[in-house]
Amino acid sequence: MNFVHGQDMPDMLGAAGRAASASMGSGRSELVDRLASFMAQLPVPIRRRVPADLPSSLLLVAYSLTVIAAVGGIAQAIDQPDSIALIALASVYLAVGLAGLCFNRSLYVVVPATLLWFLLAQVSFLSFSRSYSWALAFGAAGILGLWVAIRSVVGRRTALRGAARAAEATANQLGWDLYKLSSELRTTDERLSGIAVYRDLRIGELQRHFDQVTSAAIRGGMEHAFRFKGWTTAVHGLPGYFDTSSRSSMGGGGVSSIQLGLSGTTVDELRGEAFIAVFEQGSGDCVDTIRAVVPSERQSRDSVAQVLASWSAQAGPNSNAELMIRRYAGAITNAVSSESSYVGDRLNALLRLPASERPAVTVIGQPLDGHTILVGAVRFGLTGPLYQLFPIALIRALEALIEGRPLPPEPPSGLPPADGPTEPNAETETAEPVSPAVVESNGHIPDLQIRTLGSLRIRAGAEDITSALLDRKVLAFLWLHLFARTLRNPDDSITRSSLADELSPGLDSSAQRSRLRGRLSELRNQLPAPLGRRVKVEGERIRLDLEGCAIDVRDVADAVKSCGSSNGVLTSEQLAQIESVVDGVEGRFLPEWDDVEEHVNSGRSGAGEVVEDIRRRADAAIATLLRALGAGYLAHGKAEAAVAPLERALAIAPDDEAAARALASACAQTGRLARAEELRKEFSLV
Repeated sequence: MNFVHGQDMPDMLGAAGRAASASMGSGRSELVDRLASFMAQLPVPIRRRVPADLPSSLLLVAYSLTVIAAVGGIAQAIDQPDSIALIALASVYLAVGLAGLCFNRSLYVVVPATLLWFLLAQVSFLSFSRSYSWALAFGAAGILGLWVAIRSVVGRRTALRGAARAAEATANQLGWDLYKLSSELRTTDERLSGIAVYRDLRIGELQRHFDQVTSAAIRGGMEHAFRFKGWTTAVHGLPGYFDTSSRSSMGGGGVSSIQLGLSGTTVDELRGEAFIAVFEQGSGDCVDTIRAVVPSERQSRDSVAQVLASWSAQAGPNSNAELMIRRYAGAITNAVSSESSYVGDRLNALLRLPASERPAVTVIGQPLDGHTILVGAVRFGLTGPLYQLFPIALIRALEALIEGRPLPPEPPSGLPPADGPTEPNAETETAEPVSPAVVESNGHIPDLQIRTLGSLRIRAGAEDITSALLDRKVLAFLWLHLFARTLRNPDDSITRSSLADELSPGLDSSAQRSRLRGRLSELRNQLPAPLGRRVKVEGERIRLDLEGCAIDVRDVADAVKSCGSSNGVLTSEQLAQIESVVDGVEGRFLPEWDDVEEHVNSGRSGAGEVVEDIRRRADAAIATLLRALGAGYLAHGKAEAAVAPLERALAIAPDDEAAARALASACAQTGRLARAEELRKEFSLV
């Protein structure tokens, strides 16, 4: 127990703390003020043991007088042999009381003193002299000590129960607050307190950064064997020769074998890439720039996870708060999402427009310095939907809980709307029923064979359903956009608001979502079942399921991985496999897309950026396969067969020096000396 004067804890004698009654009159007397000033000037060890109220002061006076009496009694009884029991009792009393004073244990002082006072009161009352005044004094002191002891014990238990109830209530409230954050993530918008809002910006520059994971392994071994062989002869006791003669011969041989292998894997995380954008504000000679930093979705989740981990460490292991944080940390972290992928595509599409025709952008975020901002949300146009990027509002809510403050209230209604699942009619958009007429009897979605390079061809079994898709331009736009996003990242999905803005840029958010709602129903019900049923609507997110589909660009990517994992020269089987993949593969990815996009939104959306990205990747993969095929033929002594694939590889990638070098060698070996000399001059080959 702590005996600090002026605190809410019991004093050194276990009194009930502060006096419940206030002083009478208009204020404290001058004497009380002087005593308080004098107490404040005392050293801390002495001040901590000064009683805090009148009962404690009286009890201390009684205890002090008793100590003096006990010491005097011990001094008088030392020379009396029959007073050993009295001396022992007084010594124990003094030792226990002093221990209570030293270790701030009030009951150690109060309980022995109270028992002694009651005993002395009884002795005084029953003695021969009948000292009623002493009996009354000791009895009053005993009653005062008993009252202080009971009050101390009861107060301590009450305080412990109150602290336990308060801790339980605090943990319960924390649990509800964390549950609310995990189920309803805070939206970063213009209404957030202390947020910076930059309006009427124009995109001027964009740099995108994809998260990348690299792993490598080196495997090796060595085997060594060595063998000795030989013969020895000896001759003994032959006449005319030496008594002993011996001859020996020895030979040796050895075999060594060393095998080493190196493999590596590089994986791009494409779900939500980071980017840095430079926005321009103003016109003419008064142009200012703002650098906007947007972390990837993985980095955003890591930031929230770090805040929760730091908070959990501060709360202490296995405390109520730490258990609550641990319970909801995963749900809060996993609920964080970012539209950085779509916003990056949209900004990249705006950069293709002339500077004067680029629409205004509103950027909302946390300033990092005078000209740099950590972006929490972006709005295209004045009334467009709000796209969430870095969870600034969520982190601020967590900081409020860490500091013990209540969660910031939700912003009042009537201000610029934030796009989200709370819009009217949102609950009616979560699922579009599939018409029974297009569902197979066994519920199976037929596998698709999709060819995208050169021209789009989609077959479900023996049926060609390409025209059923391309004849519906709007539905084709939606399906092919989802198709391209899934090819770029199989785990990718897009929110309703993003897809609605892709479909109808320039309209207000309610009109965009209303139009998308009708188109999603048509997409799932009016297209052939092998196409429509692959569109998955999961709450606010939409994706395309391509499981079981045979897609040429995916086959090309798999062949590149297989080719890269091989060590040394490609085998004949590998060359045949690559040739089967590239045979007949020619042309751009989805050439029909440009016409579809122009028809639907005049190319004003960011969806075309996704398709362009797949086109670049497909061209690079095909050029890699053709170069590997030509180099493989050269290694197998088939220079004639190497010329055609190497010419195709150089046509796709005109700056590929490795393909040019291999082609020059193949032309020289097949008598095409003029072409070989042309390549040497163009690429400065030695």
